[in-house]
Amino acid sequence: MTKTALLGGAAAPALATRPRGMVSPIRAEANGPAAVLAELQRAWGEFQTEINSRVPDAGKVAALESTISSLQASIDANAQAMAALRTGIGGGGPSETAEARAHREAFVAYARAGTMPSPEARATSFNEGDGGFLVTPEMDSMINRVLANTVAMRGLANVRPIGSASLKSFTSVGGASARWAGEDEDKTETSTPRLVEIEITPGELYGEPCATQWFLDDAAVNVEAWLGDELGISFAEAEEAAFISGDGVKKPRGLLAYPVVDNSNYAWGSVGVIRSGNAGGFASGTGGTDRLIDLQHALKAGYRNNGTWLMNDLVMASIRKFKDGQGNFIWQPSIAADVPATLLGKPVATSDYMPSVASGNLPIAFGDFNRAYRIVDRVGTRVLRNPFKQNGRVFFYTTKRVGGGIVNFEAVKLLQIAAD
Repeated sequence: MTKTALLGGAAAPALATRPRGMVSPIRAEANGPAAVLAELQRAWGEFQTEINSRVPDAGKVAALESTISSLQASIDANAQAMAALRTGIGGGGPSETAEARAHREAFVAYARAGTMPSPEARATSFNEGDGGFLVTPEMDSMINRVLANTVAMRGLANVRPIGSASLKSFTSVGGASARWAGEDEDKTETSTPRLVEIEITPGELYGEPCATQWFLDDAAVNVEAWLGDELGISFAEAEEAAFISGDGVKKPRGLLAYPVVDNSNYAWGSVGVIRSGNAGGFASGTGGTDRLIDLQHALKAGYRNNGTWLMNDLVMASIRKFKDGQGNFIWQPSIAADVPATLLGKPVATSDYMPSVASGNLPIAFGDFNRAYRIVDRVGTRVLRNPFKQNGRVFFYTTKRVGGGIVNFEAVKLLQIAAD
């Protein structure tokens, strides 16, 4: 019944694993988070035993890997859903203001039958300049909730709503110097910090789901929920691709779209990389672990303390087998229903839009993403109803403006698949 068109430049990259979408915590709902956690711990113990056996059964290892990934995803999804419930906005409840109720009722009337709001309501619900109905706070919340739950970067980065055309900020590159001096010595001038201006300009993202008029006439249909769900998933797909690898033209500039240099030659404006030690993959033995430790410690302590790993599921499956010099696995599953899996003691986030392991690729990032990357949301998602495009169907041309980019190049480092 629906058709969605997305604008953002090049088509989204092929997925590294399963098709994107919300990870449904079905197992968590059926058995409860505690039961899922217990099953994860059991599977992880069996996995370690099999890997450490003299002749590991490849088929059993692969099956256990799949089970562990599924269980961990269920735990992560359940934690995200609970967080969304704690922060979400409920429409139509007792706390709804009269103004919000009027906006919601006007939007539903517009979506179902094209009824325009009254002159009094147009000031708060209709965008006269650009055209289109401003979505209700509840629908905007539903869209943003889906984005937060399915887009890894939104959960890691600093997200700022703005009401202007762009967001400008200044970053100090190199602090002021200080010197020691005796009581009678001359105090010469010290150097001052250099300020760099960073501007993030949102690009426009649009979707165009459609429905039959019969569908819209059905009083049982929650138009807000339907449209919010349709657009939330579609917008999430496009956003995640842009936040990871977008070129910055009419869209966010992605984490991997900046110049990279060997971390020993790091300079502001580029991202420091640690090489994997192998042109086609990870170094053998404990070499892979050693490079991950190098990557972790390439960050200054102030950033490292709040660091998070970012990679796709296939890369994480490979890392799950890595051990340290004492034979301990460096990846550990969740120890509680609201605690993420860890790698070298730091939380791990996954995005299907991070690249896989291949020569020259950048499959792993480690950083304090809240300080490294900023996402800006232009306030006001607009919907324009179009019943004339195809007989019997109503299209909802919906737009939102989103931008993103690195604002602190010191706060993130990347692993590059390359020989020394």
